[in-house]
Amino acid sequence: MNLECEHGQLARACNICEYEREIAELRARVVELEAALTEERQRTRLSETVIRENEALTKENMELVASRDELKRIAIEAKARVEEMLRDMREIGVAE
Repeated sequence: MNLECEHGQLARACNICEYEREIAELRARVVELEAALTEERQRTRLSETVIRENEALTKENMELVASRDELKRIAIEAKARVEEMLRDMREIGVAE
């Protein structure tokens, strides 16, 4: 085992070696954090996409409900008109 480090000092007491080890550990931690951040950004983009799709579907559903309600209203008016016409036809003796 070598007692001196590459900096010419006792290996176990060299501050430069210690700093280099700390820097290497911190760089490794930065890489881990960057990977985690990238993953989180991907999840965020996916969530934003899902939210936009849900908003579009909600809007489409609201439009469909409005159309359905309008068709119901038209059907009710048409039924009332047909019933009125049948009454008129009965009054004049055309229908029984």
